[in-house]
Amino acid sequence: MKKLLVPLILICALLVPVGMLGGISCLWNLETLYVQDIYGNRSALLPYTVTGNLGDDVHNLSFTLSQGKMQRDVSFGRAEETPPEKEEWKAEIGRREQYVRLQFGERILLPTEDAKIIADAGLPDTRPEIEQAVWERFCQYRKNLFSREEPVFPTGSIQCDKGQTYMQQDIIFHEQPNMRESVVYRVHEDGIQELNGTAYRSVWVPFSLPYKGEVTMEWTADGNVDYEMDEQKVHLSHVVPVGTVLDGKLYLTGRVSYAYREGIIGIYAYDLQELYDAGAPYNTQKRMEPEMIFGEDVVDAHQWVLGIEAVGDHLLLVKRNDSTVILETYDKAGRMLDSAEVKTKRDVYEYTLSQSAWEGGNGVLFTWGQGSIGNDFELMETSSISVDSQGKISHNFTVADSPWIGAVCGKDSFLMLEEEEMNVPGGSDFFYRGDIVPKQYFLTVYSKDFKNVLYRGELVTDRADDTKGIYGAFLTKESYQHVGKKYLVSDTWQYISGRRSLSDLEMTYERVVT
Repeated sequence: MKKLLVPLILICALLVPVGMLGGISCLWNLETLYVQDIYGNRSALLPYTVTGNLGDDVHNLSFTLSQGKMQRDVSFGRAEETPPEKEEWKAEIGRREQYVRLQFGERILLPTEDAKIIADAGLPDTRPEIEQAVWERFCQYRKNLFSREEPVFPTGSIQCDKGQTYMQQDIIFHEQPNMRESVVYRVHEDGIQELNGTAYRSVWVPFSLPYKGEVTMEWTADGNVDYEMDEQKVHLSHVVPVGTVLDGKLYLTGRVSYAYREGIIGIYAYDLQELYDAGAPYNTQKRMEPEMIFGEDVVDAHQWVLGIEAVGDHLLLVKRNDSTVILETYDKAGRMLDSAEVKTKRDVYEYTLSQSAWEGGNGVLFTWGQGSIGNDFELMETSSISVDSQGKISHNFTVADSPWIGAVCGKDSFLMLEEEEMNVPGGSDFFYRGDIVPKQYFLTVYSKDFKNVLYRGELVTDRADDTKGIYGAFLTKESYQHVGKKYLVSDTWQYISGRRSLSDLEMTYERVVT
């Protein structure tokens, strides 16, 4: 009998956790998650898909709202937040699919043709010679980093009284998307050999951003070039290369801010196949110039370039003049197709965006970054535009802030997911940290111009129950009076940690209208 008892105990011990997991899984399958209609016809949701995760530290309920219907799947283990993907573009290079991204860039200061140049003996003393020498030293310096050689370069200094800012930009090719490492290589007798489907290339971006004042170029023995100047007298424009890829070409521009002196920035086009075939600069020393420059315009203390995007078959250049955003569309040959202005209440410094596509056009939702108040409150406005197949821009609406946690443009409508605080006893006095006030979620479909509500429904979840549970620890049932805030601050988090939360929310417009 005792011999049978031990296996039975072991079997029971194994069955208990299995049963518990099964029971918990069943409970999570019963988790509240549905859309409750409030106003309008649910058919307004049909073109949209909403996906995300609702989970705690132990369980995860992934969901998809598609064609107005909810699908769900329970899993164990907290859903990890998807790490932000590196910005990259897919292109066909040599009949193979490659992923292209910008890596590092290096600011280069060169004297103008009419600058007064004073060079130490043995160093170049004309603008063309300096430019060529800077590039050769850059290539050799990079090669030395890979091969770990330590050759000695000519040293000294070159002084000039005025010049221009240029950029050297690294371009990385990968055969796999979102690769973490840059380039895999080995030192070979014929040079630096690139491995594992990775490749490093470099382009020269000829911005026209002048500066005035004495700058000294210090040429070091390891091949590097350092710049010394009195920053109180020499004001350099702050510029960062940004770009996009469209039909096998890389289009770069310069995101400019604080341009103290008037300069010129445009769009610089590079053929990706030619760039790839040029080889690594530390092997070939070949410098790639743009095959086409267009869309040039003045940048100064008020007018900046913010970025460039591929929208359908067109390029969208985003600029600003204080509180006016300027949008320009171009075709791939560099011809301007349309221009539009968006007025904002405050100056715009940066933006993020999301895009939708349908037959005959695209929708773009911009969030304009406008600085911050203190450390926490970010100032922003949001604009929706449409771009048709001819590149014509239509401004749909601009609203202050972003009254949603997710939104997406459709061809004839606009969907947003709102998060609203619940009206509970004690309210913001009890939950005076706004991030833990019980929340409700609403899906609202607006007309394209954001003037009329076509549909509104609540995304009903059990998430609010977690925060309501804090009342059991801090409120008496008789009085519903909250305890002192000091006690709440020091002890609340043990009740908050591990509670349900929404993550990886994604909203898309799916319908292709013919």
